[in-house]
Amino acid sequence: GYTIIFGTKPLYTLIKTFKKKHSQIKFISLIHTSKKFLSQRHIFIAFALFAITTVILYYKPQVNSFEKPEISYPPANWKISYQNSMSKDDGEWANQNYNASGSATFWDDIYMLSAENNSYYSVNTSNDYKDFAYQVQMITANGGSSGIIFRATINPDGNYNYYYFWIDSKGNYGFQIYKDGNYLNTLRGGYTPMINQGRYEPNTLAVLAQKNVFKLYINKQLIDTVTDNENINTHGRIGMRAGVSAGNDYTSIYYSKVIVWTPQ
Repeated sequence: GYTIIFGTKPLYTLIKTFKKKHSQIKFISLIHTSKKFLSQRHIFIAFALFAITTVILYYKPQVNSFEKPEISYPPANWKISYQNSMSKDDGEWANQNYNASGSATFWDDIYMLSAENNSYYSVNTSNDYKDFAYQVQMITANGGSSGIIFRATINPDGNYNYYYFWIDSKGNYGFQIYKDGNYLNTLRGGYTPMINQGRYEPNTLAVLAQKNVFKLYINKQLIDTVTDNENINTHGRIGMRAGVSAGNDYTSIYYSKVIVWTPQ
């Protein structure tokens, strides 16, 4: 604990009262048995030291108490069913493009998606999920919007139907539906201060999907809850997508730390 030393009996009495509420601080009176009080100047100095010490000890906890707590999205009884650092090619990720040139590369412990002119995405072909929580860490190295896709189902022509949760480097986000590889509808979108803006800033995106209700998380903070009344897709694969935006005709995104939780 901390020890604060004062010298006057009146001040010692005051401190004893404070000590009852803050037992981690020890107070000692050196001359509380003295019948004479110190000068007003000494009392002022002692009390000032007491005040300064109190501020130092309690300022940080007070600041932290206003920080928004992190939210754990997987329900308590769900377990990790898939986990991938994305540091090497395991043959489980198929690449797609929509009217765009691009690439998907495992490089230096990350999975890099690059797109020119439109969008480029990658889908995990090893699993199909109904209700799940899906999390990915991503870094925007260059360009526009990027995010995660889920409940992706493939059509006979090779195009996917899927949900797309994206962010950009300016703090915007969106939740959209794509059908046959084409944009169909935006269910929700807007601005949020939860996004780490700018190039090379990491952001963790996650979605909790239960039936037709989707909870959207950015950096472990719940930012929106969306209901798809048409329930376009009830199951499907997970993936990532890099897309260009206004003023950017090239996008490069680094992905890592993929985790999927499912009911047990």
